[in-house]
Amino acid sequence: MMIIKIYDAIDYVTHYPLVTYDDSRVGTTLKATREDESHQSSITFLAEQNEHQRLGGGLDDVNSKVLNLNASLSDTWFIDKDFTLEMGISYAYMHSLEASEDADLNPADDKEALDAQLKLLYEKGKSSASLSVAKKSRMPTMDEMFTYFPWNVANPFLKPEQSMQYSLGYRYRVDFKTNFSIDTYYYDIKDLIVDENSSYVNRDTALHYGVEFRLHTKMLYKQEIDLSYAYAKTEDSEGNALELVPEHKIRLEDSVRFSRDVSLFLAYTFIGSQYSQNSATYTSELEKLESYNLFDAQLSYKLYTSTQLSVGVKNILDELYQSNYGYPTEGRSFYINVQVKI
Repeated sequence: MMIIKIYDAIDYVTHYPLVTYDDSRVGTTLKATREDESHQSSITFLAEQNEHQRLGGGLDDVNSKVLNLNASLSDTWFIDKDFTLEMGISYAYMHSLEASEDADLNPADDKEALDAQLKLLYEKGKSSASLSVAKKSRMPTMDEMFTYFPWNVANPFLKPEQSMQYSLGYRYRVDFKTNFSIDTYYYDIKDLIVDENSSYVNRDTALHYGVEFRLHTKMLYKQEIDLSYAYAKTEDSEGNALELVPEHKIRLEDSVRFSRDVSLFLAYTFIGSQYSQNSATYTSELEKLESYNLFDAQLSYKLYTSTQLSVGVKNILDELYQSNYGYPTEGRSFYINVQVKI
């Protein structure tokens, strides 16, 4: 199988100063698979070129071009009727093809990362469990390595962000109407990429661990309920919390079907306190975002076999909150949606 991807963004123009920004991406993915009764295997190769240009506005013209190559091998072994073993290995390479002569936009150094994952799955009767150990990396993006604004500082020598990830999960099906699951994870991060003082830098280390619980049930008459709770704890080597990771998160959804044509969807979301950068100061200063509650509702009516009308309201209590510091989100809002299947 071969996939060719071409992306060419519409030019973005700022009016003062008059600057044009143009992005493009071209690449291809090759994938080969093989499988039999006890084994599945696949090989994937990705080649992609990313380009970003800045023109005009009294600023130096900028043209940065990066080549990304990635090769991976994954295998799944069906050991017996209860156990499955998944293994994978991948190699990523980044090469800077072109960069501006501007002193702040030196060509990026070559970057590479070798990753691997091992996952054991167990399923018997109503229970299933999984154990996973993985080494994963994230290459820095062009936005993180280069700069296109005079108030930002480029860092083309960013290292890939790496982490050792451990996870353990358990699921139990009570009956055909109810099941629940619990998942725990622990990430030990090295060379964390963070935005600091108008530039992206590598932070030595960071920890991110937590647990998530989910319950799904249809025990109540004509209702389908989903409940989830997640707890997360984060900290980097300087004692700061990681950005935009809430400590507590609760999500409750209830779908009520009154008849074949009429249904009601209700949702409650609680997002606990988290930290976000103060984008107005362009520094690494973190500001605490207070917790908030959201209530949403939607009533749907099937007019015809192929047509459905939905009316809803988001943020029913008109809660004032921020998902990023300095950017208040919308309050109570109403909508009407008509869906027609042809």
